[in-house]
Amino acid sequence: MASKERGGGALLDESHWIDLMLWFFGTPEAIMGRAEHLSALEITSDDNVDLLAIYPDDFRVSMHLDLYGRPHEKFVTIVGEEGTIQCLIDPPLLRYSSDATEHWETTPFTCERNDMFVAEAREFLELVARPGTGRLRCTIEDGVQALRCVEAVRLSTQSDQLIRLGDVCCKVNVS
Repeated sequence: MASKERGGGALLDESHWIDLMLWFFGTPEAIMGRAEHLSALEITSDDNVDLLAIYPDDFRVSMHLDLYGRPHEKFVTIVGEEGTIQCLIDPPLLRYSSDATEHWETTPFTCERNDMFVAEAREFLELVARPGTGRLRCTIEDGVQALRCVEAVRLSTQSDQLIRLGDVCCKVNVS
């Protein structure tokens, strides 16, 4: 995480949030972003990422990723004209509001972090034991799309320009 030379940094270490954006909304048309080192952390990698993903029909996703925030909160907020939905990771809670007051309807949920790693390993072992019988929940193409978004943020940081995802190429050799 702390070493740029080893591929660490907020952009890559926190890229699961980009995966989540792609899973919820698909691939954006373009990204404007900035990955930089802002904190006093003694690391050589980026520790702060801000990105704006642009989708058709004036839909936007704004994302902030960092390695220094305390408490290190993780949440997703979806804002629309009819209301706001928020998914908080710690504490695990879904919140919804459809009016201008600060009243939230809340629904707690259980989320044991280790359960996701166990489920991932179980899925992998089942696919290895019975090749061709299952469907991968996360494909190589999903990973390539996430890396295209990561690369778009890097290019945008360097050029200070909006980057169209169609112009970003990620070559993958899976042999």
